[in-house]
Amino acid sequence: MQSGTLFEFDGNFVGMNLFSNMETPIFLPRDIIFDRLNHFQTSMEKIIFPMLLKSVRHRKRLTGVELHSYPEGSTSVNTFGEQFGDEYPTGVWGKFKKEVSSNISEIVVAVASFHGETKLFACTGFLINYDGCPTILTSASLVRDPDGANEIVSGLRIEVLLPNKDHTVGELEHYSLHYNVALVSIKNYNVDCPKLKCELMRYCGTVVAVGRCFESGILMATSGEFIHDCDEESIDSDCEYFSYTTCRTTKLAVPS
Repeated sequence: MQSGTLFEFDGNFVGMNLFSNMETPIFLPRDIIFDRLNHFQTSMEKIIFPMLLKSVRHRKRLTGVELHSYPEGSTSVNTFGEQFGDEYPTGVWGKFKKEVSSNISEIVVAVASFHGETKLFACTGFLINYDGCPTILTSASLVRDPDGANEIVSGLRIEVLLPNKDHTVGELEHYSLHYNVALVSIKNYNVDCPKLKCELMRYCGTVVAVGRCFESGILMATSGEFIHDCDEESIDSDCEYFSYTTCRTTKLAVPS
C-alpha cells in the first residue's frame, strides 16, 4: 500500500511507505518528512524523480531487494480494492492500547485521483495538523504523470474517503515528486490530528503499517520489523534517507 502510514505501538508516527512495488517496502522516515513539510513550495518540484529511483535500484543490487516492473503507463484498477493484514479492530490492532488504535482510526483516510470518470491512482493518507488545519499527507503518485515521472497531471479530481465513510473533495496544496510526498487539503472536516514535531527518531523493533481501502473504507494493519542497513560507502546520499520494514502490504500497480 503506497503511502501506507507507519506507527509504533505507542501511537508514534514513524513514516510513510515510499514504494509499493517492492518485496521489502522502503519508507521515508518522519524526520525527513518534517523537513520537507517545512520547505514545501510547488516551484521546487522539478527535481527529477528517476534519480531517486536510480539510487533505490542501486541499493537493490547491494541488498537483494527485488523491484517489480509494470507495463509502461499502466494502472491496475483491480488492485485498488486489495486488502492486507488485519481489519480494524481485530488481530494486530489488539496490540495497541484501545485509545491509541481509536485515534489512528480517526486520522487515516483513503485518497484517489480521477481524470474524468477514470480512476488513476488510489492510496492511503494521514491527517496532520498543517498550518492549523487538518491536511492529508499522502503519496505524490496520486498526481504523477504516468508518461513522465517528473511531471504531474493537471486537472485531476481528488476524492477523499473519510473515516466516517463520507466522501469529500481534496485539493492539492504541495507536492514533492523527489520524495514522493504530497499535501492535500479538505474543507469542513474537523478532527484532532497530530502536528509533526522536529524530533530525531531512533527507529527500532516492531512497526505497524496502516492503510485504508478506497473502495470499502476498511482500515487495515500489519506489523513488521524495522531494518536499516545502508552501506554508507557504496550508496549515494539519497539512499541514506531510506529504511526498510518487513510489513507485508498490498502492491498497487504504480504508473511507470
